[in-house]
Amino acid sequence: MVKQVKLYYIIHMKKRIFTLTIIFFMVFSFVYAGGTSEQSSAYINNIPNMIQTSSTSNSQDEISRDMNTLERLYRYLDAHYLYDIDEDKAYEAMATALFDSLDEDYTYYVSSSDKADYVEDTSGVYAGIGVYFSKILPEYSDPENPDTFLCNITQVFPETPSSRAGIKAGDMITAINGESVNDLTPTECANIMKGDPGTDVTLTLRRANNSFDIKLIREIITVPTVENTIINEKTGYLRILQFTQSTTQAAFDSLLELKNDNITSLIIDLRDNGGGDIDVALNIADMFISDKKLLTIKYKDPEDDITYQANSQTLIDTDIPVVILVNGGTASSSEILTGALKDDNRATVIGNTTYGKGIMQLVAPFDKGYVSITTANFLPPGGEVIHKKGIEPDITVEVPVIDDEHFQSYSDLVNSGDIKKWVDEHPENTSENIDSFVLSNQDSSLSDEILKILIRAEYNYRQSDDNRIIADVEYDNVLKRAVTFINTGK
Repeated sequence: MVKQVKLYYIIHMKKRIFTLTIIFFMVFSFVYAGGTSEQSSAYINNIPNMIQTSSTSNSQDEISRDMNTLERLYRYLDAHYLYDIDEDKAYEAMATALFDSLDEDYTYYVSSSDKADYVEDTSGVYAGIGVYFSKILPEYSDPENPDTFLCNITQVFPETPSSRAGIKAGDMITAINGESVNDLTPTECANIMKGDPGTDVTLTLRRANNSFDIKLIREIITVPTVENTIINEKTGYLRILQFTQSTTQAAFDSLLELKNDNITSLIIDLRDNGGGDIDVALNIADMFISDKKLLTIKYKDPEDDITYQANSQTLIDTDIPVVILVNGGTASSSEILTGALKDDNRATVIGNTTYGKGIMQLVAPFDKGYVSITTANFLPPGGEVIHKKGIEPDITVEVPVIDDEHFQSYSDLVNSGDIKKWVDEHPENTSENIDSFVLSNQDSSLSDEILKILIRAEYNYRQSDDNRIIADVEYDNVLKRAVTFINTGK
């Protein structure tokens, strides 16, 4: 019976992927395939033909008129300008200006000289510090808006140098090894952060109105996508860190394992999951929902709108209560999964308001560069617009925050090496050792809760895979609240 269920989902996933590839392949081919695609190139290079076919019969429409005028200007300049024109530079400047005029963060043209892959190749293994970040290319930056020229950390992977140092999504990198990131491309920033295992790199971070340095030791980083465990014998815990092509099967295997362990409830942790493949989010939602709406995609032309419906079969029985954990780093495809289960009353959402990215982009090679074009909104089953608003949790939970006056103490402690030294001298991961560490650092001015989280992270990092704590109910306020809700219903 298990094999039949698994086969059904594999067939179903392939069917959905085939359906969505036509629409979404270009959104993710650059991110996940790390290069060009014949499908995406053919589609994007055919844009002029598509425009010509769909234009009015009057050839002198506004776009044609403007292009003809621009061509006359360009030819006049070419004929009379004293010096030679760098045609490639002129072309890319015109393409860049066209996209800049739209004044929309996710729609832009990237020139050939600035082509960059924003993620690691599909192996997901590299030597670094364990973060994903986003950065706008220098030519699109606004000197009045730091968000446009700094590196915004979007995801911190567990059990990495960054997570142990307390770095979190939303922190802004202003400098790497003392070099300002303002004029660096995303690839240049990533290359500086990566290096040989055991070497160090210093990040200058901005959090709220504070700036501080964090020194990190690079390690071999294997980017995970799914983790699972059981809490209190009967509650399953599934953490999804990102949505990649392998995540659907990994999530299915984890859920099947938990199901076979006879779980009576389930927690899905999507905190700091910045999104990824929309196919995957829909497939995972389909494992919980039967015959209901999953997502609506709305295009410029209403005739292109698409609504996706769940199939009749589910993997997780509907009588198993589900809780989803979210925060400000829960974005895009994570919000699709959250919205689908929340709006269909299949899950209770606990944590903090999600990021609010409810639009999708077509990203594909074009000529010698590539383009990112916002093409549609996506709406959860309830139809509420989430872009720039996010999804409000059903239950909000306050999380520990380092306020302005305590940033220096936090920076000093992380950079001092005292946490690692303490664990070296007190290797047993016990509540007594954790409490002793807190008492020995009372002069740091950090709260006991922050101190416990930092030392606990170092202890947990040093555990073997079999002993590592995946879901830390004792020190994770949001997770603790979810367990309380499952046990009491409130």
